[in-house]
Amino acid sequence: MNMSLRIPRSIQAKLRVIAILLSLGMVVGAAIAEFVLSRTRAVTELVVNQTAALSLLQAADMSHEGLRSVAYESLLVGQIAQVNADDVRKGVREHAQFMRDAMARLATSDIDADLRAELLVGRASVDRYLDIAQELISAALVDRSAAQARLPQFNAAFDELEDVFHRQIVALRGHNQRAVDHAAEVKTRADLVVVATALIGFVLTAALVGWTGRSIRNSLRKVEAVASAVAGGDIGRRAEIEIDDEIGRLGCAVNAMADKLQHMLAHALDDSERHRFGRELDAALEMADSEPDAYRVVQRAMAAVSPDRAMELLVSDSSQAMLQRATEHPSAGAPGCTVDSPYYCQAVRGGNSVTFNDSEALSACPRLRGRPGSEGAISAVCVPLHFMGRALGVLHSVGPAHRAMQPHQLAQLAAIGAQAAARIGVVRAFERTQLQAATDAATGLANRRALEAAVRELMRKKQPFALLMADLDRFKMLNDTYGHLVGDDALRLFADAMKKAVRDHDIVARWGGEEFAIVLCGSDAQEGCHWADRARTGLAQALENGKVPKFTVSFGVADSTMAERLDDLLRIADEALYRSKEHGRDRATLGSALAANEPMTRQGSEHEEKIDVTRLGAAV
Repeated sequence: MNMSLRIPRSIQAKLRVIAILLSLGMVVGAAIAEFVLSRTRAVTELVVNQTAALSLLQAADMSHEGLRSVAYESLLVGQIAQVNADDVRKGVREHAQFMRDAMARLATSDIDADLRAELLVGRASVDRYLDIAQELISAALVDRSAAQARLPQFNAAFDELEDVFHRQIVALRGHNQRAVDHAAEVKTRADLVVVATALIGFVLTAALVGWTGRSIRNSLRKVEAVASAVAGGDIGRRAEIEIDDEIGRLGCAVNAMADKLQHMLAHALDDSERHRFGRELDAALEMADSEPDAYRVVQRAMAAVSPDRAMELLVSDSSQAMLQRATEHPSAGAPGCTVDSPYYCQAVRGGNSVTFNDSEALSACPRLRGRPGSEGAISAVCVPLHFMGRALGVLHSVGPAHRAMQPHQLAQLAAIGAQAAARIGVVRAFERTQLQAATDAATGLANRRALEAAVRELMRKKQPFALLMADLDRFKMLNDTYGHLVGDDALRLFADAMKKAVRDHDIVARWGGEEFAIVLCGSDAQEGCHWADRARTGLAQALENGKVPKFTVSFGVADSTMAERLDDLLRIADEALYRSKEHGRDRATLGSALAANEPMTRQGSEHEEKIDVTRLGAAV
């Protein structure tokens, strides 16, 4: 785009003609003006000089008030953080210098001598006021109490100078008004001469402007066409600028406006893309019902942020003491951060995202240097994951040194960190709630409702299992003899022994009181009896430490082949448990499918004794 100062010939020729005609008119007008100005120049100069003197005196008056403000501010140094000594000293210097310069200029003003002498009467008051003000401010910066003692003297000097300025301003305004009135009289007479000249000049100028206006209208239409196109949405349209005159500058302004609109549109599109990414990420995470589901969504989001930057999500365990990799970039892989605790991660500890442009920089995270597989220095971004004040982990990404991620990529990483943390936190909270609802508080085992749900699911899928009902022998006697706290310890010891005896996919639940239920998946009743014998042996070994008085347990065993309904299967196992009690306790008895249709025959056995669950829960 050529922006030289050369003017095209067509416009130059028209301007030359206008210049010649105007020059002739100016020669004539100059002769007339000289005649008029010779009569008005002296009066006008006097008015101008007196007006300037009035403005200077008013400015000095304002500066003397400003100096008072600075003096009072000096008393606040050390009291208010916004007021500091350097600003006060600077203000003192500026106001003092201005007032002295003003008085010096008034001394040399080209005004009436008597009026100038009257204005200089207050110079001594100015010097005295400045000296007192500077002493007060210097004292305030050292000893505030001493400065406060000088305030009455300072205020008196201020009032004295204010009265002097007021009198002088009033006097100067009077002189000035009289000079203005005289100048108006002279001007009125001169206007009669000037009007005639102005009429001639107006006619000539109107003709020249009309002629010139038609010549530049075509250029303006070109700029207008570009502006209309840009306003209509064609923001790529630009004006062809060839000259640096008013039209050329207007064209440049239109082009600058189009550039700005194009930039704003690109920025708006970036914002829209970020919002779209955030909405899609939120929708995807909303459908994640577990932590692995959420990690898969984060992995796909990593690929959307950048296809070639290594990324990983490190998540803390339930204790918040350890960080482990939950997922990584599907194609670029994981950066391999060695941090293993939230406390040792700067981003998690500080609660804000951190960016490192060069791993070799002195202020870079030391865990970025010397990573296996990295060639030379790297850059990194770490986004912390927090949920309701708890640290959940960190989203870590690396790339080549000094090649920072784009702003929209950083915004996307921040969105992943915030929304993933929220979803993971909600999922964990829900899982804790589910676990608490299905867990016996005293023993940490599954409760009756959880076991029933699990057994019904096994029966629905027609998967074989063995069901054992267990009851601690003479538990009421143990409670009565040693107290409920010892009884609670016995329940917990038995629960721990059973958990150690089963496999990971088996279920141990507290049925109620001192009664327990065990489900051995994929086993039958015979295998259940053998398991019960091993469990009784394991219990006896656990009691050898002497922390809990020795006790035994009786089992009743059934399996899924004996009944099609859970209630019937429970009746079979319970009946077998009753027979174990009748035949001496501390044994396992195999149930019979016939017991499902027989009424219960227990009468007054210890099997009916139930522990006080309310008191047990309170003790725990």
